[in-house]
Amino acid sequence: FATTLDPTLGPISLGILYLFWIISLLTISTSAVKFLSPKWAMLIGSLTYPLYVSAGIELGHHIFVILYFIASALIGIGAGLVWVGESVFIVQCCNVHENINDLSNNSKLGTFNGVFNLYLQLARFVGSLIAALIFQFDGSLTTMFIVMIVIGLCGSTTFAFIKKMDTTKPAKSAYYGRIKSHSVLRTETDTTEMEMETDNPAEIELEPVVDAVPTMQADAGEEAVTENGKENADLSGFKKFKQEMKDIVLLWKNKTFLYLIPITFTFGLFTTFIAGDVATLIIDHAFKFYVLTVQGGVAGLSSYIMGKGSDKWGSLYFILICFFVFNAVYIFFYFWEIDQNAYWIWMVIAVLLGIGDGGILCLVPQIYPILLGDAGAVFANMRILQSIGLGLGFAYYPITTFQFRITFNIIFITLGTICVAFPKDIRNSLIV
Repeated sequence: FATTLDPTLGPISLGILYLFWIISLLTISTSAVKFLSPKWAMLIGSLTYPLYVSAGIELGHHIFVILYFIASALIGIGAGLVWVGESVFIVQCCNVHENINDLSNNSKLGTFNGVFNLYLQLARFVGSLIAALIFQFDGSLTTMFIVMIVIGLCGSTTFAFIKKMDTTKPAKSAYYGRIKSHSVLRTETDTTEMEMETDNPAEIELEPVVDAVPTMQADAGEEAVTENGKENADLSGFKKFKQEMKDIVLLWKNKTFLYLIPITFTFGLFTTFIAGDVATLIIDHAFKFYVLTVQGGVAGLSSYIMGKGSDKWGSLYFILICFFVFNAVYIFFYFWEIDQNAYWIWMVIAVLLGIGDGGILCLVPQIYPILLGDAGAVFANMRILQSIGLGLGFAYYPITTFQFRITFNIIFITLGTICVAFPKDIRNSLIV
């Protein structure tokens, strides 16, 4: 949308967006998700998306450009609420399912992330197809904007219909009682494994287990347990906010987290490559969105398949698949002389990008709770790194060559894969 709207203002707008996304993640996102609940945080944050689209309808005057940049900052703040809320909510839904079905904690996280990204990418598929058809039949940008605004408002409204999670077996909750955790690595403050002492719920002594994960509640908005073992209920106001900020910063000392930085950074660079490079290389708007339609559809299927497969065999094998697929595309683009009429080549590229993009979108959010636990600070840091990759990708876009950006991406995806494949503890945790 942004880079199609204006090749110059678009990347600047996205740079502002991701800068404020980082600020939001470092400051208010985690606190807002805990205070509002993931449901209402996602609803409020998502309302900034149609606002951003509406601000881009008219850019013919400098006043409208300023309003567009202000909307870019607001959607950055809103994105922090949406994506931290989403990460926490998906894990909570997964853990409720595992608890009800007597499964190990986080053992189905790949499936849940895969299903979520399947629907997310299908939404991209439908949106890109609508845009392609509008341009195919000589529709205007204003028409496309109006359609996007209406869809965005309808999508935001649906968050209000999320129901409370029904935990029918509270005695076997993944966060209460002594239950064996599927997560092998935790934050350095807690590496204790919990094991079920009995299969009879009546014999289980119900006592809170202090862990680096939020407590399982009927409503996702109820209070969580912080990593240092103190309940947020014991903190109030500024002290609670300060503690959550401290939890985010303390994770920066964690060795496992440091190993995840390159691949999470790459997680953001992939998006900028597809939206900032591939999309702008295709001149014809209709064909561009047909390519993005195929890419989104394949990404959804890839995410679902890799999510299911990673629960069975582990995430590492699928990360390696994404590594080879993306590098194959990067190397091809590096030497290829762009041909606007090579339609079948563009479609093959769309399929390959869909395979790699869908896999990474599913796998990176999966490995974080497996390796570091399910605390809000973990997801906030994951999104911070992702947003840095996104922001940098769009910020350096106007001042770097295409070949430079390809080389940069190859370096980081290679480094990211090495950092999760070679350390023994991480490698073993990502193989089932």
